[in-house]
Amino acid sequence: RPIIIVDEAHKNRGGKTFFPTLKRLNPSCLVELTATPKDNNVLYSVSAAELKVAEMIKLPVVLTEHPHSWQDCIRDALIQR
Repeated sequence: RPIIIVDEAHKNRGGKTFFPTLKRLNPSCLVELTATPKDNNVLYSVSAAELKVAEMIKLPVVLTEHPHSWQDCIRDALIQR
């Protein structure tokens, strides 16, 4: 049986396919990740500062919109790298 990891889990609960798909896959474990939890059953919470100390993220996070094409986004990411 699979282990299922769901990112942005708070967005999936309202969908029509989430629970039927989950039932069909019959996972041995379900891990839901979200930065905006809606329920109070949070098992573990970590701050951005803690993630930075652990070198899991780099701060500040800079986002640039590329409305014209995904190719521009990839090109700019490679240049910035």
